[in-house]
Amino acid sequence: MAPIARIRIDRTGRFIDGKLIAVKQEGEGGPVPDEEGRAVKEVIELTRADVPEAPITIHEDGRILRND
Repeated sequence: MAPIARIRIDRTGRFIDGKLIAVKQEGEGGPVPDEEGRAVKEVIELTRADVPEAPITIHEDGRILRND
């Protein structure tokens, strides 16, 4: 399992928003979507534990939004 991150920034490099896409690798071939969203859930848990003051919120559907 792994997340793929799509991040949007402005011309100065300031974070606008983003999306985490949960994928998994099953045998040979490329990654496929993980319908259970396990990678996103793991990133949410790790962010809350390691960086509780993070200026972003990661939602279970993968959306990453600024808190301001």
